[in-house]
Amino acid sequence: MKIGFTSTLAEGDLLSTWRCLLLILLISAWATPLRAQVVAWGRNTTSSHSPGAGGQTNVPPDLTNIVSLAAGSDHSLALKQDGTVVVWGDNYVGQTNVPNGLSNVSAIAAGGYFSLALRADRTVVAWGDNPSGQTNVPPDLTNVVAIAGGGAFGMALKG
Repeated sequence: MKIGFTSTLAEGDLLSTWRCLLLILLISAWATPLRAQVVAWGRNTTSSHSPGAGGQTNVPPDLTNIVSLAAGSDHSLALKQDGTVVVWGDNYVGQTNVPNGLSNVSAIAAGGYFSLALRADRTVVAWGDNPSGQTNVPPDLTNVVAIAGGGAFGMALKG
């Protein structure tokens, strides 16, 4: 008695099957952010400096295609799949004023009252509160692979 598995698939058919499975996995991984929903909770600060702006947990209702999030003290950021940035929350020092023309963003970060974006060209853009120089990105800062924001400072990993 012979026990085992015999396949009628030719070697090329098996390779095509594996390629299809890989393609399905890649599509599923890519599509996940498109179905993702942003949820926020906790303190929801608003100030008299930006009336009507809503707080950091008031997620914009039309927020879609999100691939990454970051949170500052009183503001929130979302990176969209198309490389643009959406920011909401309190704006009393300009932390939600996304610079005109900011695009091709690959990563975001937030400090206390400022925001950071890493562009696909591996340069950093910063905006918002600046009493400690946290939005003064060094002019020669290039080849950046990661960013982070602290209370009143920014950081970059060059690579």
